[in-house]
Amino acid sequence: MLQGGEPMVLAAIMLAAAIAKLPAPVRGDFDHDGKPDLAEILPRRDGSYELIIRRSNPARSVAVIASLSAGELRYFFVAKGRAGRYRTWCGKGGGSDDDPCPRKAVVLRGDTLTFGTQEASESVALWTGKRFEVVLLSD
Repeated sequence: MLQGGEPMVLAAIMLAAAIAKLPAPVRGDFDHDGKPDLAEILPRRDGSYELIIRRSNPARSVAVIASLSAGELRYFFVAKGRAGRYRTWCGKGGGSDDDPCPRKAVVLRGDTLTFGTQEASESVALWTGKRFEVVLLSD
C-alpha cells in the first residue's frame, strides 16, 4: 500500500523511466546564426511529448517542432541531417494528387534537424529566417 509521499515518488520514478527512453538531445546551429542550439524531446504533464529547439539566444522563444505520443517514442530518432539535396514526400509522388506540394525537394546546408521514426518516416526542420518549417521527406 502506498502511504503519504509514496505516490509522488512512484510518479517521479515512472517519469524518470519514460525520460530515460527518450532520444539523446542534439546540438547544432539549426537557425544558422553561428551559435549552437539544442534539440530535445520533453515530456508534458498530459503524458505526451514535444520535440523542441532551444535557440542559443535565451530571449528567443523555444520552437515546438513536433508533438508526440508516448507510443511514438519507441523507434523515434533525432539527429543532424547530412548536407545534400533530398526529394520530399510529395516530390516523390506521396500523398493525394489534389494535395499541394510546395517543395518537391530541399537542399540541406549546415546543421539541419532531422527526425522521425526509424525505417518509417523522416522529416527535417528548415529555418526560414523567421521560424522552423517542418518538411516530410519520407513516410
